[in-house]
Amino acid sequence: MKLVFFILTVIIISSCSNTGHAQISIDKILSQQYEFKMISSGINRPNFNPSGSFFTEILVLLHHGISTKEIQNYFNWDEMTLNAKLEILKNANFIKSGVDGRFYPTVFICSLPDGAKIASQVSLIAKQTADSINKKSYLIRQAVQKVEAFKNLPFEDVSLLVLSDVLLDNWQINNVENDLLKSPRTLRHGKNYYASYQEKNKGTYSEAFGIYGNQMENAGSFTICRYGNRRYSPEVIGLNSELKKEYLSSRSLKITSCPVIGESDNDQLQKIADSFKPTLLKILNNKIEMIRDNYQMSIYSKEISFEEYFIWIYHFIYTAVTDELISRKVIKLPEKNVAFYILKND
Repeated sequence: MKLVFFILTVIIISSCSNTGHAQISIDKILSQQYEFKMISSGINRPNFNPSGSFFTEILVLLHHGISTKEIQNYFNWDEMTLNAKLEILKNANFIKSGVDGRFYPTVFICSLPDGAKIASQVSLIAKQTADSINKKSYLIRQAVQKVEAFKNLPFEDVSLLVLSDVLLDNWQINNVENDLLKSPRTLRHGKNYYASYQEKNKGTYSEAFGIYGNQMENAGSFTICRYGNRRYSPEVIGLNSELKKEYLSSRSLKITSCPVIGESDNDQLQKIADSFKPTLLKILNNKIEMIRDNYQMSIYSKEISFEEYFIWIYHFIYTAVTDELISRKVIKLPEKNVAFYILKND
């Protein structure tokens, strides 16, 4: 059995802090930590290491308006070294030349101030979406109880998985892309995927801007998955290993909040996501011009397409929805604040 899911991939790297788009000290820009994130499926992924060879630093500095000459001087590179790095980024469609002759990143680069501004802009959309989920929560509970993999699980234990991942993220994002944006993901070197570098505070296990996402590990006959915004803490990684070993040895699990999802279960979960699609798309459609205006007034209009901008903004939206539902106690956070589930591959 083949289950197709869209994965948000994260690579943690050191980079910068943004204080706006006026030129500021390169040392200050390169003082913080960034995560590389990617929305992709199958073989659609970079053909180079996006966090290696100072690519992160180049892209973030370009986003801040730093010229290639200043970058070259800062790192004490000769012309050949700089041009070789720029050529890799150009060939991968990670940078482009603007009409002003400057290079611009073509991936979504988001500093802490950028993220705070975006979160403020989408807060009302998130509350409206959370209200809609809250109103439909009884019907959603009833539908989930009919899914074999969830029949013996308390809804509270799987509420993060159902109300966030199923309704808004992994089972829903394809609907948002196909039915709202109606555009393929950005074409890069013959592959279609979205890419982003997002700032976070150093030394924390929470992901950049607390954005929720999936991490999947194929184990042959099954895939073990975790959903949340602390997917890479030592405790979560340790629990992931324990669950994998337990399921490999017995094909059963002691932890009661980890559903084992087969093909039929997956189809039913997709129907649940599809049932919420009209409501979600109506909310997003009503606000899309506001989001487009924000895009046009931002540096992103010179860097990336509106479609790529929107899909990253959507991640801020569904994260804010999830946090709102947690604050209302509609969602109960599971152990380690991460929802685990297993997908059967056979």
